[in-house]
Formats: sequence, C-alpha cells, structure tokens
Amino acid sequence: MLERLNQRFDIILILSPPIGNSHLARRLSPMVDANILVARAEHTRAPVAARMRDSILASGGDIVGLVLTGRHFHIPQVIYRWL
Repeated sequence: MLERLNQRFDIILILSPPIGNSHLARRLSPMVDANILVARAEHTRAPVAARMRDSILASGGDIVGLVLTGRHFHIPQVIYRWL
C-alpha cells in the first residue's frame, strides 16, 4: 500500500502511537524514509525518550529529528534577551 501511495503523492505523513506501546509503530518504523520523534516538554522524561529512540533504531528505522512541544517559559522574555 505504501508503494501505491508513493506513486501518487510526493509526501506521505504517517502519525503512529508511541513506539513503546504499539506493535504497529515498530513495524512501520523501518518501512518509512524517516522518523521524527515528538516529545512533550516537561512531561516526557529523558529515559522514555531514549527508549523510544533505541526502539526505532533497533527496528531498523532512521531518525531525522525531534520536535519538542509544549515548552513553558518560566523566565520573562526580557531576561532571555539578556542571556
């Protein structure tokens, strides 16, 4: 099915559940051109993200990047400019 879709479209984006919880995600990981990890700032712990990364690489997938969402800025923007 992915081959047929690839013939019709330039880009195919597949959103899957976290790889640790899903057999489907482990199966899809090596079939796609690239994987992008998505982590929630202040919620996703480093060991969980590392296990997710290791699972993707162990299943034969490649990782091209990380998206960090939901970051809260606790320090006022003015102070960030000074740093």
